[in-house]
Amino acid sequence: AAYTAQRQTLCFARDYLYAFVSGLDRATIGYGVMHADLHPANIMVEDRQLTVFDFDDAAYGWFPYDIATALFDAWFEDAEFRGVQGALSAGYTETRPLSDPFLATLPKFLLISGLAFVGWLDARPEKDNRKVLPELIEFTCEQTALICR
Repeated sequence: AAYTAQRQTLCFARDYLYAFVSGLDRATIGYGVMHADLHPANIMVEDRQLTVFDFDDAAYGWFPYDIATALFDAWFEDAEFRGVQGALSAGYTETRPLSDPFLATLPKFLLISGLAFVGWLDARPEKDNRKVLPELIEFTCEQTALICR
């Protein structure tokens, strides 16, 4: 029964977020070529210089999704999320401004990133996800209740 309820919640989130993204304005929010897999494991640090790699997911997409992907680990693990978000935002604004409409979409793009991660883990049983996948599904369902209103 819990599995069925979680599945329904995740399907609801998918449909809700699809409708949300379909209504966004590319010029206001920001749309273009993005990395699409910008998380800590795809960033090398040497002498305070960052190098991003692993561009196999790069595509056209929403810039807030790129930010959400970079923030997802901190959001999921609650590892001082606000501090990580602040530091990333400060660095990002050195290159491109973060508008209020852009920032307002971030919770929904974090949830989109969560759904993508659930799907990625579920498709890879060889990764031994017995512990993290159920936790991720529960977290994503909890966030759906908070974000999809």
